[in-house]
Order: sequence, then structure tokens, then C-alpha cells
Amino acid sequence: MAERLTLPPEGLPEVINALTITLQHTPEATKAAVPEMVGGNLKDQFKEIRPLLAAGFAAPADQDSSRIKIKVSRKRGYITVQVSNAAHGPMLAWLLVRLVEDEFNTPPRAYERLVAWIGEEDAKDAFDPSDIAREVEAITVSTVGTGSTGHVIDLERLPFAPELESLAEVIDQEGEENMAFFMPSDAHMDEDAENGFLVLQNAGIFRRLENAFDDAKEPELWLRTVSGVVEMAVEGWTDEPLFLVEYIRVVAGGSLEGIAQVAED
Repeated sequence: MAERLTLPPEGLPEVINALTITLQHTPEATKAAVPEMVGGNLKDQFKEIRPLLAAGFAAPADQDSSRIKIKVSRKRGYITVQVSNAAHGPMLAWLLVRLVEDEFNTPPRAYERLVAWIGEEDAKDAFDPSDIAREVEAITVSTVGTGSTGHVIDLERLPFAPELESLAEVIDQEGEENMAFFMPSDAHMDEDAENGFLVLQNAGIFRRLENAFDDAKEPELWLRTVSGVVEMAVEGWTDEPLFLVEYIRVVAGGSLEGIAQVAED
């Protein structure tokens, strides 16, 4: 992936207002109609995650993220993803590039599942794993925004989000899959935003980097009131805590002030 990815040399803006990702496919992939298939998949996924991004995921708290638009277009041999009206931080670029990359990653144990479904002989003929080296010649990312972080997209490292690291480290040190967090009384979980969060999670975008090829396990997330105090309960979280913290921030209304993990009894 890295050898095919061209990024803004000056790094990412502090606030991204527009972002373009262009995929140039190989002649072999173009002939096999890969851009049509991948472009259709990306269009569906971006439609699902837009409410999450509009709710403020990956956006600074002082920015209006609600007007973000994502358009996917195709012409022979190319796919273009255009993001406009954004007001998001560097994490936005990381997430979208990862989602594009994921289109060319064959799911874990895909062959074994195909064998179980249609039998080994038929699976040998039908199995055609994705291969980014065979299907993509270049991926180019450009951005327009304000301020500068100097931060570049590195898919081998977590996205730039220093404001999330403290609580993420606490979660990581606890090492628990089930947990709860004290939340403000007006905390709200929007159904469409939650669906967008789980779409990214199910796609494996939040996997721990050392577990990149493990199956994604969908967690359960909900708000509850205990002795008059609002809590967000989480069950079955095994992914990078950074992204869970970012979602908690969105549910809390944009700030992590006062958010703390509930101590176990």
C-alpha cells in the first residue's frame, strides 16, 4: 500500500475542509470491472458512515461537522472519492484511506469459509482473493484546510489524536472487554451515527494494528442510568481503544471533560 500512496508533502491540515482520494486501477483490474465493484461498495459504505462523521466523529469539538458530503465517482480505470463541507481533523483522512485500502484486503479465513459453503473443489475454482498490487497502480490523497499539523497518514500507526490518548491509555492498561463510563446527563446515542460507527468497526478499521488479520467482533454499546447517573456501557470491545474514546466523545456531546471509566466493584 505505502509504495502506491501519494500524500500531501506538507502534511495534513489541522482542520480538513475538503479531501480527495483518487484510485488509479491497473489495466487488468479495469478490464475485470474492479472499479465498478469497488466504487459501488465504497459508495454504500460512505453513505452509511456519513451520519457518524456529521455527528462530529473525527472532528474538533469547536467545528461544525454536520454539513459534510462524500461523493464517489467512477470513470474508466479510476475511482474518485470527494469529501466537501468537512470540518474534521487528520483522523478523517486516516479513516477514509483505511476504508479504501480495506476494499483490497481479503477477509480473514475467507477461503475456509468458501470451502464450508460450496465445497473444496468448487472453492479452488471460485476463490479469487483481492490483491492491491495486482489491482491498483496508484492512490493519491489531496486536502484543503486550515492550520497545519505536519502529520502524515501512516497506516502502520494510529491517527493523530492527542486529545484522546489519555483515556485510551487507561482503557488499554485495564485490558477489559467489558466496561462502563460516566457520561453527562444529556448524553445521546443517535441510531444512524451508531450504525456508521459499527460499519467501520465491522470493516476492521478499528482493529488493533497487531491484530490486523483477525475477525472483527461487533461490540454492544448502550446508555444506562445507574443510581441517577448516566453511564455508557460497552461489552466485547477488543479493538483499538482510541476509536472507542472518540465515539464516547461524540455521544457525550463533543467533550471528554468529566468522562471517566467506572471502577469495577
